[in-house]
Amino acid sequence: MIVSDYKIERDEKDEIKIFRPFEEIKNIDNIVKIEGPNSIGKSTLLHILAYGCYGLEQKTLPESLQDKLNNLFDSKRNKITYKIVITNQDKSLKLTLGKSDPKAHPTLIEEINGKKNALSVETFQRKYNLIYDIPNDPIQRLKQVSYEIKESQSTYGSNVEELKQCIGNLIADIIKNKSPEEREKIKQGILSLEKENEKLQKVNIELNEKHDALEKAYALAQYNRAAEELHKFEAIRKELGGQKKAVFKKTTKLIEYRQTLKTMVDETDVRFSSLLPILKVLFKDDADAKSEHSKLKSIDLNEILYEFKIDKKLLPILRFFEDKLFILSEKDKGKKDIEYDFYVKLADFLNYYKNSNIKIPGAKTSIFEILRELNSKIEMEKEKNIYITNLNTAKTLVNQLITDVSEIDGLVAKMSSDEIKDLGSGIDESAMVSAEKNVAIWEKEYKKSSVFYEEKGKPDEEIIAKLSKTILRKYMSYTPNDMHKEIETIESKIASNNAQIGANEIRIREDRNEINDLESKKTPKYYDKYDKLNKWHDISRGLETKLRHTFQGYISELTVPRKVKKQFTPEQEKYYENVYKYIGNRINYILYQDEELKVIKIDLLNKVITVKKKGKEKEKELTFDDISTGQSQSIYFRNKLNVPKSDKRIIIALFDEMAMMDKRSMQPILEKIRSLYKEKRLLIGILVKFNEKINVEGLGK
Repeated sequence: MIVSDYKIERDEKDEIKIFRPFEEIKNIDNIVKIEGPNSIGKSTLLHILAYGCYGLEQKTLPESLQDKLNNLFDSKRNKITYKIVITNQDKSLKLTLGKSDPKAHPTLIEEINGKKNALSVETFQRKYNLIYDIPNDPIQRLKQVSYEIKESQSTYGSNVEELKQCIGNLIADIIKNKSPEEREKIKQGILSLEKENEKLQKVNIELNEKHDALEKAYALAQYNRAAEELHKFEAIRKELGGQKKAVFKKTTKLIEYRQTLKTMVDETDVRFSSLLPILKVLFKDDADAKSEHSKLKSIDLNEILYEFKIDKKLLPILRFFEDKLFILSEKDKGKKDIEYDFYVKLADFLNYYKNSNIKIPGAKTSIFEILRELNSKIEMEKEKNIYITNLNTAKTLVNQLITDVSEIDGLVAKMSSDEIKDLGSGIDESAMVSAEKNVAIWEKEYKKSSVFYEEKGKPDEEIIAKLSKTILRKYMSYTPNDMHKEIETIESKIASNNAQIGANEIRIREDRNEINDLESKKTPKYYDKYDKLNKWHDISRGLETKLRHTFQGYISELTVPRKVKKQFTPEQEKYYENVYKYIGNRINYILYQDEELKVIKIDLLNKVITVKKKGKEKEKELTFDDISTGQSQSIYFRNKLNVPKSDKRIIIALFDEMAMMDKRSMQPILEKIRSLYKEKRLLIGILVKFNEKINVEGLGK
């Protein structure tokens, strides 16, 4: 039952007119034919029904009907309120379409077995299929079926995509669970890594023993050498002491300058010594920087104390590294924390899902394997943070050294003036400079070697003699410098071994977790169908591409008007042949010259209908122009009503302006509407046509 009422207040400038439905259509059957003269409200009822069912939101609604709906609901001219209640056969379903105020939005309430829900546009279109049409140029408009096919292809494409994803998840689950052979391979890998770590740990024990022994031998040798050299040059300095004192007595100014200079040089030397190892690490792969580093390392700042001049190479080299550090700083700007934090946070997040079956789009590996890579990356980022810290420290030291050199240069300039030079005349300045220089060098070396000597427990000759018979046998001919190089080599080997041990331990831990996780789970349901699943996955992927891309392009070609016939590929020709047969099956049969003909196919491009007579095998071809207006309308409406059974939406069919159809051409439409209504696939079906007399006829009989 359809119960309707509406009120239209139309502003015609000179007066306001009120329109309401005529009595015969206020209560009508769900499937009904309405006949009557013009301007009594037949089409208005259909317009309001279509508007209330979100007709303006429907892409397939003909443009002429869209214009009619927009004109009717033009708020500047018409003020419309309405309420329409539609109830199905067994009263289990009720739709209430309403607009209680002209300015209000329309409402659509669905009530199923007493439970009410307001339907949005999207929900309504998902559950209901509004078919509202008028038969203007019906045969030519058969091309509109291409839009339905396009939507169906898109729907089936989405279904196939879901199937593909489901198969992909099954494959991923099988891959993640791994075969017994793969699990055994992982277990063997764990054993291999454990053996490698045992071997590396033993090597490190031997290296550490050798390292400790070498450091003791180096500490004693360097300590003894420094003590001897210091004693030698102190004796020379003592011999020259009288001359030095005489000079210092001559002028307080020179003494003050030298004391100030020594303080400045000592402070600068500390920074200089701190900078050299950092630069060596930062530019280990830069050939130019390594060359400049060697030059910088060869400069002895203590020469300033005796020669009263700065090595000309010093400032250019510092400027060189200032530029280099600036470039590195700009290149790595902002990298200190961002990447490291990102990897840590991402790893924490993925750890929560590592045992799930989720597959990341675009990723070829599992979440578990991604986590393994992330952990390795985090270790690398730790080293990068150390690198950035060294970079900033080096920049600070270089800038300070440039300032130091400028200040020392200014002081040396004062000390090199004629006035100051004259104060030192009459003494053996070169001998004094040499003595002072060597004493300063070896004082510094003695202090340094003494600290190291004490750290190593002050080893004596007897201890080293014992070690020389075993672990130090091959090193006893080494100079202290050779020993120091060997110590650095051993330290590098130990560090490398420890890094490898750490990486192996991470891998062992991850592999054990993976094995425990795999063995705690059941074997995937379709484990033995792995090869077939891959084949089906490829098939579904190809089918999805066909449905969502290739065929969509083909069907779009049918709606493009052409004056010249286009050449199609064999696949495209085959596709169109099946589309034409599909449309023919939807029409089923036509009446032509009082004869019922079976429709084989309808060629939309060439405008040809292929038919055959009942009981005959020979096919017959008719052009679109051969079909009468009434029959063309019948064909068109039957096509609209022949909705595939796979489309589960409930049909709401509204057909207007059917005056050109006689009783015989109307009969197939009536039969289809009754059939759909009986199958409960159609909720309402209203047919409207012109007649001089009002006649409202239910079609349920």
